[in-house]
Amino acid sequence: MKGTTIRKAKIKDLEEVSKLALKLLKYHARFDKCHTPAKDAKKVYHKYFKSAVYSPKKELLVAEKNKKIIGFALGGIKKTSSLLKINECGLVDTIYILPHYRKKKLSKKFLDWLFSWFKSKKIKYVNLYVHPKNEIGLKVWGKYGFKDSLIEKRKILRIN
Repeated sequence: MKGTTIRKAKIKDLEEVSKLALKLLKYHARFDKCHTPAKDAKKVYHKYFKSAVYSPKKELLVAEKNKKIIGFALGGIKKTSSLLKINECGLVDTIYILPHYRKKKLSKKFLDWLFSWFKSKKIKYVNLYVHPKNEIGLKVWGKYGFKDSLIEKRKILRIN
């Protein structure tokens, strides 16, 4: 998208990134009530993203147009089970782009950056999570080569 810059996030960006993350969480709550934001969710996001800015195992990016943050992406490296031969994998934690700026190849730019970063860290396998009712997410991730790996199931128990 012309005039849009992808860059590493800075501390000054965290307020806006936290607002965008809260929008995404509210969107996910439409599919699953378990994703309903807690009262202090924005504050928790701010702390989480601040740690990501300083972490060598995480890469927090923002998309900026006319000095306005219009999206963000977070990737990270996580340990796998000690039972597995592969001891670390990449995780595309989050990508969110404001609706008006979607379908302009920004998710591809974010993913290209994150994939390059993962490769620089010698990470071969990259995972992400997407809700099965999130048709937009399923379509986008499939387009970028992500395949089903594990399916998480949930049962809600009655508590008397």
